[in-house]
Amino acid sequence: MDTMGPMSAVHSKERKLERRKYRASFRASLDEPPMHNRPLALEILTVARCPRFDASCLSWLAPKLKDLRVFDGSEAEACHTDASVWCLAKHCRQLKVLLLGRAQPRDDGLVLSSSSGAFLTDAAIHSIGEHLRHLERLDVSYHAFITGLGWQNWPGNHPYLRCLKMRGCTALTGKGLQCVVRAAPSLIDVDLEGCSLVTDMTVLASQRY
Repeated sequence: MDTMGPMSAVHSKERKLERRKYRASFRASLDEPPMHNRPLALEILTVARCPRFDASCLSWLAPKLKDLRVFDGSEAEACHTDASVWCLAKHCRQLKVLLLGRAQPRDDGLVLSSSSGAFLTDAAIHSIGEHLRHLERLDVSYHAFITGLGWQNWPGNHPYLRCLKMRGCTALTGKGLQCVVRAAPSLIDVDLEGCSLVTDMTVLASQRY
């Protein structure tokens, strides 16, 4: 039995309309001066359990985060794309910590319900190598398409990078690892568990300079 009278229904529709108008005006205000290009004094950004936070969100947000030092997107797999990393690397060049490791796949091969299907490739690594010279810690674990060759053109570009996690990067090769250590000669903490194509770990020491 419907207990909502005609007046209640009218008020409910009016409230919904007002909420829509407010949301529309708020979005518009963010794209108008002075908010459009206004920098945000944010140094640490953690995105957790936001399935709709993707490259389009970062393309709007990253240009405002010139002072960003830490980005943790481990639980925001929708932004685990080359386009997202390009946005971050291009605009947030003071980044010291970049965490984009994926959740460990299930042993039975089934996809986790929270997985977005997004992934990183060497194009993302290329962007990181080109722009993020201040990086100290990087996690790109369980991105199965990263070979490490994205660092090939950027020897010495990560002089401060100490900690690198590439656990489960099954496409990483010995040649790719050489590119890694040439780009980051100061590495002291490297996690390559599950990188089955890397059979000679001595490259971590022999390729440093």
